[in-house]
Amino acid sequence: MCTMKKIYSLLVGSLCVFTLNAQATIITEWNFNDQTTNPSVGTGELTLIGGIQPWDNPGDDIPAGYSSGCNPVTLELEDGTATGNWAYNSTDYPAQGTNSDTAGFLFYTSTAGAVDEVSFIFNMRRSNTASTYFSVYSSLDGADWDLIATESNNSTNFGAYGGPYLVPNGTNAEQLYIKVVSSFEPGTNAYAATGGTGYGSGGTIRLDNVRVFTGTLSVEEMEYEPVISTTVWRNSVKVNAKGNCELVLYNLNGQILKSFKGQNNFTINTSDLASGVYMAQIKDERGVLTQKIIKK
Repeated sequence: MCTMKKIYSLLVGSLCVFTLNAQATIITEWNFNDQTTNPSVGTGELTLIGGIQPWDNPGDDIPAGYSSGCNPVTLELEDGTATGNWAYNSTDYPAQGTNSDTAGFLFYTSTAGAVDEVSFIFNMRRSNTASTYFSVYSSLDGADWDLIATESNNSTNFGAYGGPYLVPNGTNAEQLYIKVVSSFEPGTNAYAATGGTGYGSGGTIRLDNVRVFTGTLSVEEMEYEPVISTTVWRNSVKVNAKGNCELVLYNLNGQILKSFKGQNNFTINTSDLASGVYMAQIKDERGVLTQKIIKK
């Protein structure tokens, strides 16, 4: 029921821990606790794309694809058999040097009737040999894709959310497709391994607590603040860097429009920036993050 393809590039983010508060409304959620790919809230579909398969342990009687899940509050791994908390696990990713941005999880839902901006968030856990870089794309037709973000961290624990990501054009969409796919290390034609032990196509990637929602998040716990405080910019934006930092703003054609420099936590003035969609790239001591933003 879905097709796919790609568009931009970027990298490393920060470890952020969020809890949805009363101001956030979940449109669709997948928590996998019923050991199916059916949404736990709302309606939608999940398929694996790019030839990957549900991970299966032949030594147990747990259905293929289901592994122990992530506690949505503590972000700790919980034993599925003991707690009933499950995540969806995948394997058989592309061979080294092939098919970047094609293999992963494809979510389909509808946000028809939503009036606020739509965001996407999930927990991810990877094995040592899985790709450390992943990209998130969105589409309104399942054919033309917009890059939302590409990120990496070297943790093999759930530990942090992927996102939250603002979904451009996601408000009041009759059809909304979002895919989370493994990506080459930016600037290369190769996958980098999460654990630094060497990439392998048999590495596993599991997702849990996948949510499409409107509204705002409250930060209940945080190991690091988000590098960019918000993906909806108005007259000023707080940057949460580590050490010396440079922020470069691009239009969607890749042209540099503005650059800012600062150290640690600082604020940039964006009052003279025209309304529209941009890519912001931030470099600091932790690496690089490129994030699609919207200027209001």
